[in-house]
Amino acid sequence: MWYNGVMAVAPGIGRTLARLAALTPYRAPEGDTRSQILRLVAESPEPVSVEWLCEQTGLHANTVRGHLDVLLAAGQIERTPGPRRGRGRPPMLYAAMSNEAPLYADLVATLVDQLGENTDSALVDDAASRWAEVVADRAGPATDLDDAVDRAAEALDRLGFSAQVSPVGDSITLGSCPYAALVRDQPVICDIHTALLRDLLDRTGQPVKVGDMEVFPAPGMCRAHLERPDRSPEWVIPGSRDRRATDTPAAPKRAKRRSKGTP
Repeated sequence: MWYNGVMAVAPGIGRTLARLAALTPYRAPEGDTRSQILRLVAESPEPVSVEWLCEQTGLHANTVRGHLDVLLAAGQIERTPGPRRGRGRPPMLYAAMSNEAPLYADLVATLVDQLGENTDSALVDDAASRWAEVVADRAGPATDLDDAVDRAAEALDRLGFSAQVSPVGDSITLGSCPYAALVRDQPVICDIHTALLRDLLDRTGQPVKVGDMEVFPAPGMCRAHLERPDRSPEWVIPGSRDRRATDTPAAPKRAKRRSKGTP
């Protein structure tokens, strides 16, 4: 129990953050059909039919039903009979399960209580370390620097973020933050996120570091700049040159016109 009990609550914060992450469905890669169907069901304000899902996805009804059966078995959606249309059985309608909402709200309340007014760097680092234990890659050290960055991004995906590595591999953009609603009142969560990414990269065994984290440079998105020894430009061309107010550009000189017969 260091720092007047600050460190005593860090493990609890780490565990609560991990439990909140566990309630966030894994975000499959862009283009994954089943995750697309789940997203359509979850985002609809009303239960949806197989026919509607076919219209939205362009898939055959049998394909859609197959994915819905898997989602039903996983407990991610529920099925209820729709209004009867003439003779025959009524059509089945599908909606996202919301059983986890009360638990999520309870965990949010627990986290806010645990964090309180604490912003101690030791608490941030220890809570992040406890959190990283849940999502860190267990496959051993990364094979190279790109592998290290990819592993960190995949771990953030498992936490519910939508993590995208830049083409150069020197930054990770985070979208769909599961904790966005809490950040305004508890900005220390962003410090813990940054420390978590730092911890995840350290575990890869590669010399990749977090330079800084930009919080919400665009709505709902953050960007982590990375420092790695193999990514430095040959040279940098400034976008604009600084000019003093007293500087005046030199007037262009006119070329003298040569007279006839002058060498």
